[in-house]
Amino acid sequence: MTSSSWTMIWDYIVFLAFIIGCSAIPLYSKFWGPKERSKADYVFATGSVSIAAMMMSIARGTLGVRSFLGYPSELYYRGSAMWETLWGMICAYPIVIFIFVPVYYNLGITSVYQ
Repeated sequence: MTSSSWTMIWDYIVFLAFIIGCSAIPLYSKFWGPKERSKADYVFATGSVSIAAMMMSIARGTLGVRSFLGYPSELYYRGSAMWETLWGMICAYPIVIFIFVPVYYNLGITSVYQ
């Protein structure tokens, strides 16, 4: 076998291990992990999630793949007008993460509408 064949075999082994691991974690949580009794237990993971992890989750949830793939094309298509949107997002994220999230977290509120 050539070295590229071994590399491809290792690629498949790593890929399968990743898929098995990613499938095993939710299955373990579903059948043997702790059960959520309320919406707050689900949202805050029964108090075991730190505020920093929650901030990173919010930032990651809103800055998805669509943002990284879509904004360059929008900048090309619309020109400098798209910078206004990006500038607004850059200003809004620190405000939301450092001002609003800690207040909601400390109050135990599970949604903005509550």
